[in-house]
Amino acid sequence: ELTSASTISGWVWDETDQRLPGVTVEAYDAQARLAASAITNANGEYTLTGLGIGEFYLRTRNSLGLLDRLWGGQVCVGECDPRDGERVNIPDFNQNVAGYAIRLTAGGDIGGVLTGETDSAPVPLGGVTINVYDLSGSLVASARSEFDGSYVVRGLAAGEYHLETAYRGLDYTNVLDDGSTCQDCDPIDAATVLVSEGAVLELNLTLPRTLSINARLEDTSGNLLYSSRTDKTIRFSVAAFDSSGTMVRSAVVPTGPIQDVPLDAAGDPVYNVQIRGLLPGEYFLRTYNTQNYQDEIYDDVPCFEPCGPTEGTPVTVSAQTVAPVVEFVLDISNTISGQVTQNGSDPVVGLAGITVELYSDTGLALRSTTTDSDGFYRFGGLAN
Repeated sequence: ELTSASTISGWVWDETDQRLPGVTVEAYDAQARLAASAITNANGEYTLTGLGIGEFYLRTRNSLGLLDRLWGGQVCVGECDPRDGERVNIPDFNQNVAGYAIRLTAGGDIGGVLTGETDSAPVPLGGVTINVYDLSGSLVASARSEFDGSYVVRGLAAGEYHLETAYRGLDYTNVLDDGSTCQDCDPIDAATVLVSEGAVLELNLTLPRTLSINARLEDTSGNLLYSSRTDKTIRFSVAAFDSSGTMVRSAVVPTGPIQDVPLDAAGDPVYNVQIRGLLPGEYFLRTYNTQNYQDEIYDDVPCFEPCGPTEGTPVTVSAQTVAPVVEFVLDISNTISGQVTQNGSDPVVGLAGITVELYSDTGLALRSTTTDSDGFYRFGGLAN
């Protein structure tokens, strides 16, 4: 059986004829499958080994801020098709094909400072990813901001791009390159920025603070309702929905009072849960609980599953107003509960993990649950 140990070798250099170490060179076959890769040595030289007979296409990958290229000189940004370059042919077994030099040139950069909005001066935001997309919406490059908020996205070909931030917290909302806010948006909806090769486009970005809705959950006796620290089955939460009924944010009621919350006349916190990360607009709120309470849609609308949150009263949040406080007073609800057991067992053996489904008297599927470790199940929040 014949085997091949053919190689392709060459070097990588820049516009000043300086050899470049640390650049990855990859070889792809005619089906654009990766066949071999190598990293240039201190002299900028590379050797791609273990290749068979056929045609191959070369591309570079570098972190030097230079434009990656294909063999043939074409710019290769992101995940380009290596077959857009020129072919390198290996006609027979055990061939050493040499002399394939690839010249990298300076790309354009986008750089600036990323800050977050405060009541006074903006503060630098470190560790935030900045993504750059081409006109089709494909990701071509990204960078992370430093502790002082500075960032540089390097090695871009000349042309137009879209940019968005990818902040993952709840304190700020993301922005596009034109400064418009972006929460689950398409980056190509924004205006473009123009990058020139060998130049740095300065683009400073400030993330606006998000808004919040504060909620107070209590029972009919005025006792605040909290999730349990020790029993994970005791849980209360509040969710915010947009006008289409899509859930936007939710928050679990903590196991105790939130720090620094104002107190009412009785010495209780004014609210005991906060829904953060909201943009200005109108939201519909509803509660969820795992206990024997009737869930509600704000304002004072019983929520019998399945219920539509937009049947309630919308709550408006804006940057010009104080975060609103909404109140839910939850009453004890109707329940159906029981135990699923093994037929004929003595003593009784409860069956865990059994699905129990609940239907209305007209045959409408309402909800389902599974039995606990002892075979017990419960449906709460039921209408008469």
